[in-house]
Amino acid sequence: MSVGYSLFEESFSISGEVTLGSTGNDGKIEYELEVQLSKWQSGKYEYQYNPFSMTYIGEEVTKSWHMIIDVPDDATLSSCWNVTCKLENGILNLHSGESNSVVNPNTLVPSFGFQMSTSMANYELNVKNVNFYTATKPNPYEVTVTDGVTATYNLSNSWPDGDYTVRQYNFTVSNNSGIDLSDWQLEIEKTFHSTIIGNTWSISYVERDDKFIVSGAASSPRLKDGSQLTFGIEFKSPSGEEFDINILSLFGKGIVLD
Repeated sequence: MSVGYSLFEESFSISGEVTLGSTGNDGKIEYELEVQLSKWQSGKYEYQYNPFSMTYIGEEVTKSWHMIIDVPDDATLSSCWNVTCKLENGILNLHSGESNSVVNPNTLVPSFGFQMSTSMANYELNVKNVNFYTATKPNPYEVTVTDGVTATYNLSNSWPDGDYTVRQYNFTVSNNSGIDLSDWQLEIEKTFHSTIIGNTWSISYVERDDKFIVSGAASSPRLKDGSQLTFGIEFKSPSGEEFDINILSLFGKGIVLD
């Protein structure tokens, strides 16, 4: 698709709206978007597309997304907002940012935008594709990270509950990996088969036969480089039995652009 504006004046300023949409390989509509365009000349031509108002139409919650835009070969990127940008060989890649990676179906993606400079006076915005990545469709730019991702914990309280004891642990997961994590995962061994998790805060978790798999809350799974997350878990296990925390694995996933 290609939608845009053509002008021939040597000095000008213009604003307008571009409307785009796309269907996936299965024929289903993946997104609809409108783009606010501002255009002016200052030596070269400046094109500012901000904001993109994109509605994601899909069946799964996204973990991230990636927009591919065909731009002039001489284009240079002036700035971008709320996305990670990479411009190379006439292709501008916009990768979702911290505020707009997680998007529910039929929901407006929090706004983003970019500005570029080019000698082309009549460039028409050409969004080649938008890829949405979910739990069943992983992002190919996402890598698994272990170095620099650490966890600490301490027992903060305990109390009896019939034949069981409830132990409240505070955990801190820190990210010093050098990249922002789109999500992270901590696997904790089940000390006893009958051990269960009671209350938790600031996390999500699932239970397997021999372990608990802990991750960031569904609404905020990301963990930026240089930051940490503190959360709590209450474990309920048989009284009189020795209990300990055994971390089986800890890793994060982050987007790395070559």
